Amino acid sequence: MGKDLIPPPKYIPSNAGIDRLLPAHLRDPKLMSALRVWRGLLPDDLFRAAVLGPKKAFAAFQRAQEGIDFSSVAQNQVLPHIHYSLGPKLIDDPREPQLKIMRVQNAFSNQLLLRQLQMIARQFVEFGLEFLIFKGAALAPTVYPHLSCRRVGDIDMLVREADFDRAAAHLKDLGWYPKSLHSASADSLTRLFRSGLSWAHTDHEFDLDLHLHINHHASWPGTDEIYWERTATYIVNGTTIRTLSLEDQLLQVCAHGLAQNFHPPVRWVLDAHWILQTADKTFDWDRLVANAERTHSSIIMTVALGYLRDVLEADIPPEVLTRLSRTPFDKTEIRALKSRLASERFSGRISAEWNRFRESRSDDSLLQALPHLPDYLRETAGAKSLLFGFWNIVMKLIGELESDRSKR
Repeated sequence: MGKDLIPPPKYIPSNAGIDRLLPAHLRDPKLMSALRVWRGLLPDDLFRAAVLGPKKAFAAFQRAQEGIDFSSVAQNQVLPHIHYSLGPKLIDDPREPQLKIMRVQNAFSNQLLLRQLQMIARQFVEFGLEFLIFKGAALAPTVYPHLSCRRVGDIDMLVREADFDRAAAHLKDLGWYPKSLHSASADSLTRLFRSGLSWAHTDHEFDLDLHLHINHHASWPGTDEIYWERTATYIVNGTTIRTLSLEDQLLQVCAHGLAQNFHPPVRWVLDAHWILQTADKTFDWDRLVANAERTHSSIIMTVALGYLRDVLEADIPPEVLTRLSRTPFDKTEIRALKSRLASERFSGRISAEWNRFRESRSDDSLLQALPHLPDYLRETAGAKSLLFGFWNIVMKLIGELESDRSKR
């Protein structure tokens, strides 16, 4: 059944960069397939057209132009940046007006979002709550060459674990409401292996994701405390906003971009490129490697940084890739990685949901964890019984897979 839900990728990705980088004991066919599945969403030349020098970028655009598809969710994450980079070279291209419209829409939408961010930031400061903004709302106005290059869909805010309930209560007082089925409490979210909770507001166009953790696959208590030790700031309409350090932004962007996602955010490639372009000699590679190992992200970072080096000519120190690729992994971590990255098939989604439940009870044996499965299903699927909980998850996953196919 699952094999029929997702069509084969339009662009067949190769293992280039993966064979060389991963040690022999990690060259398992399923793992390698999982690590490269996102590369089937669009050709490498579209990324090259967005960020390489003028001559190389235009040559890449010419090679890729026959496959440009404005209905592609993945390509629409990259096309506005191509218009910014190539500019006058596209003046005679019939697609130039549509590309320009996309950039104008990005700029307008992002300005509205930053205005909303400024308002929320002031309210949180007045309430005495510490927070960090990360992902698009921090990257678009700081590392990208122009605000129109990167569309920002929502605001991602990290708060300390001890402040999560207070922050959630504050959002409710301000008229926000949680979009999830499960309750907005830190204990519930941690138990259910969720990194955060999405909020909406009737008077605001953009959602706000309130996070306990910057990556859902590393969401055990205390994981994110280290990110508060080294932060950066930027200005939004006169308001100072705190964000992650460049090292931590790069880790988050790559780990999130290559992790399992119903609509893979291929823009992680551009995010990571511009983070590296913004970095200077003070960039702490040791911190990046240490945090990757600590959060079980070393394989992901090996592949991500290898891709950036091989395809976009990023200046990645060879010793960094060597250290990342030599991180020891046990079989449990490998299985979890396959489940997170892998499968576009229905069976893979069921497997991933089971792994989320097991990781939510990581301190328990299987026999100790099983009695908590009905609670997990009730919270995540809004079900009153084990049977209906499982059925709701099955139907939810089928719907998401079909939606994913329709948007490709």
